[in-house]
Amino acid sequence: MNVITCSRQSGSRGEEIIDLLSRELNVQVVDKDSVEHALVKNGLPERSFERYDEKKPGFWDLISSDRERYFHCLKASILEIAQGGNSIIVGRGAPVLLAGVPGVLHLRIVAPLETRIHRVMEAHSCGEADARRLIRESDHNRAGFYRYFFDSDWDSHDLYDLILNTGYLKTRHALEIVRSLLKTPEFQENAATTRRLTELSLAQRILKQILVDEQIPIRFPAVEVSGGTATLTGTVNVAASIERCKAVAENTEGITEVLVQILHAPEIYNGPFM
Repeated sequence: MNVITCSRQSGSRGEEIIDLLSRELNVQVVDKDSVEHALVKNGLPERSFERYDEKKPGFWDLISSDRERYFHCLKASILEIAQGGNSIIVGRGAPVLLAGVPGVLHLRIVAPLETRIHRVMEAHSCGEADARRLIRESDHNRAGFYRYFFDSDWDSHDLYDLILNTGYLKTRHALEIVRSLLKTPEFQENAATTRRLTELSLAQRILKQILVDEQIPIRFPAVEVSGGTATLTGTVNVAASIERCKAVAENTEGITEVLVQILHAPEIYNGPFM
């Protein structure tokens, strides 16, 4: 089972490399259409996908309840897709969501700005000014998406295991490098991969159920799953919310024990929950 996340700059030939790599490895490409289908299946209204997909949210988008629904549906969808294996997940914050999962390769494809400009001019049959604008808008949106949804820097080298600069590497050489890396023990599927993906997916299912489906009022919510044990933390101002959160976890398939460390502190917050 190969799971690869891939971040790409506009004009870096990322799509070309992803397509060729998927054919060679016989794995699916999880792109915009695939993610949209998974998100809708997880309960996201179709209108919300285009509103947030790899975009920097506007002011009203940031305070909309749709933002939280999109975020939790996205996390649940990416984790479910990764559990299925044999996939290249393109963008959508996957390097952050799958960070630290054993065996997952985090790939980034870049190129020098002038190279990107010439490629975009050719691909879109446009002038240099339009190409610069398209690249600037793409970079701005993708960086904003990472910053506002994941509090992360899209350009940070720390997110990636391998960065390919196609301004200097030919496509066939880039593919050879990826193939060689995938043969190493560090990027082979093992029991730790399956276990960690299962734990992350269970934790996100519980969190989504609490916050989005049940809309239980809780501050600073977090769910950790280890083995079959789920640990719930957060702060509530209504004691009954603790039992509601616990019930959600107990009714989640795959959870055998629930540890509740949610603090009841009504004096901390008495206003509406967002």
